[in-house]
Amino acid sequence: MLVGLIIAAFILGLIVGFLFVKVSSKSQQVKLKALEEQLPQIEALLQDKESQLQQSQQQNLVLTTDHKHYQEQERRLSQELSMTKQKFEIRSEEVLKLQNKLASDEVKIDSLAKDGERLIVELNKLSTKHDELLAKVDHLTEDKSALQAERSKLLKHIEAQEQNAQEKIALLENAKKSLTEQFENLANRIFEEKGEKFANQNKVNLAEVLQPFKNDINEFKKKVDDVYVHEAKERASLQKEVNKLFELNQEMNKEAKNLTKALKGDKKLQGDWGEVVLERVLESSGLRKGHEYDVQTSFKASDDEDNTKVMRPDAIVHLPDGKDVIIDAKVSLVSYDAYTRADSDSSKQEYLKKHIDAIRQHIALLSSKNYERLSQVNSLDFILMFMPIEAAFVVAFQHDDSLFQEAFKKRIIIVTPTTLLATLGTIRNTWKYESLNKNASDITERATKMLDKFRGFVEDVETLGKQLDKTKETYDGALNKLTKGRGNLISQAVQLENMGVHMKKSLPQDIVEQSELELSQHEDK
Repeated sequence: MLVGLIIAAFILGLIVGFLFVKVSSKSQQVKLKALEEQLPQIEALLQDKESQLQQSQQQNLVLTTDHKHYQEQERRLSQELSMTKQKFEIRSEEVLKLQNKLASDEVKIDSLAKDGERLIVELNKLSTKHDELLAKVDHLTEDKSALQAERSKLLKHIEAQEQNAQEKIALLENAKKSLTEQFENLANRIFEEKGEKFANQNKVNLAEVLQPFKNDINEFKKKVDDVYVHEAKERASLQKEVNKLFELNQEMNKEAKNLTKALKGDKKLQGDWGEVVLERVLESSGLRKGHEYDVQTSFKASDDEDNTKVMRPDAIVHLPDGKDVIIDAKVSLVSYDAYTRADSDSSKQEYLKKHIDAIRQHIALLSSKNYERLSQVNSLDFILMFMPIEAAFVVAFQHDDSLFQEAFKKRIIIVTPTTLLATLGTIRNTWKYESLNKNASDITERATKMLDKFRGFVEDVETLGKQLDKTKETYDGALNKLTKGRGNLISQAVQLENMGVHMKKSLPQDIVEQSELELSQHEDK
C-alpha cells in the first residue's frame, strides 16, 4: 500500500511539472486553463491520496512493528531451523548408525537364525543320542543282570559238573571193580570147570585173548588215577596260589614305590611298566601264553571314515566258549605320588583331584579305541582296564565312588592285580572244568569201548568154553576107550607087558590105576 502512495505522489509531481512547463508556453495556455479546471479534482484526489498515505503510514507502522516481530520470529525460527538442522544432522547420523547397526543386526540375526537351526538339529541329534544312551543303559542293565544270572548259572553248572564228574568217576571206579571181580570170578569158574590140565594147555591162547582187555583196564585205571591226582594237586595248590597272590601284590607295591622316581614324567616308560606287571599277573594266574592268553597282538580295524589303523591290545584272554576278554594296562602315577608326599590337606585334595581326573582320562581314552570293532576278536561287551598300583586304585575310588559307574557306562571294568588275578583264576577254573568235562567224556567213551570189548571177550570165552566142552567130550571118549570096559587098550597093553612084551617107556601109573579101577568096578557089577 505504501509503495502505491509513493507512486501516486510521484505521478502527481510529474503532472504539476508538466503543467508548469505548459503554462510557460503560450501555445499551451489553453490547456493550462483546462488543467486549472481539473486542479480541484486533482487536489481532492491528492487529499484522498494523502489520507490514504496516512492510513498507509499507519498501516506501515503497524506493518513495521509486525515486520520487526516477524523478523524476530524469523531470527528465532532461523535459530530454531539451524538447531533443527543440527539435530536433523545428528539424527541423520544416528539414523545412519542405526541403519548400519540394523544391517549388522540383520546379519547377526541371520547368523543366529542359522545357529538356531543348527542348534535345533544338534538338539534333535542329542535328544536322539540321549534316547539311544538311555536304551543302551537299559540294555547294559539288562546285560548286567543277565551276566549276573549267567554267572550264577555257570557257577551252579560248574558245581553240578564237578559233582557229576565225581559221580561218574565213582561210578567208573565201581564199574571197574565190579568188572574186575566178574572177570576174576568168570575166569576162576572157567579154569575150575575145565581143569588144570586144559588151563595149562590153553594158557598161551587165553593170555593173548586177555592181554588187550588187561591193557584197557590198566589204561582206564591210569586215566582215573590221573584225574584224582590232578584234582588233588589243584586243591593243594589253592593255598599256595593265595599266598602267591599276597606276595605278588606286596612285591608289586614295593616295586611301584621303587620305580616311582624312574617312571615319573615318562608316560611311555609308565605304559611299558604297566604292561610288564600285567604280563607277570597273567603268568602267575596259571594260564598258558599262546593258549589261554596272548599279549601285544596286532589287528587292523576301520574307523567311521573307513580309514584303516592298527590296534594292539595289551592282552587278550580266551574263554572256553570262544569268547575273548581284552585287557589294557593304564598307569596313573605322577599325581598319586605327589598326593602321597603332600604335607597339607589342601595339597592332598588338589593332587587327589588330579589323580582322579587322570583315571577319567584313561577311561575316556580306552573307550575311544572301540576294541569291539575288531572282527578278529570275539570280545565280550566290556573291556578290563588294569591299574597295576593297588593303592592308587583304592584311594581314588574311596574318594569318588562314581568312577566305577562312569567306567561301566563306557563298558569298561577297572581291575587291580588282586581282582584281575581272582578273575583269571575263575577263567582258569573254567578251563579246568572244561578239561575235566572233556576227560569225563573221554573216560565215558573209553569205558563204552572197554565194555564193548568185554562183551566180545565174554562171547569169545563162551565160544572157548563150548570148544573146551567139545574137546572134553572127545577126551572122555578117547579115555574111555583106553581105560573103560573089558578089553580096553590099557588093560590089553598091561597084559601084553605081563606076557613079556616090553615097552621102551612104561605107561603112566595113574592111567593104569584108573583102568584097573574101572575094570574092577565093571566086574563087581
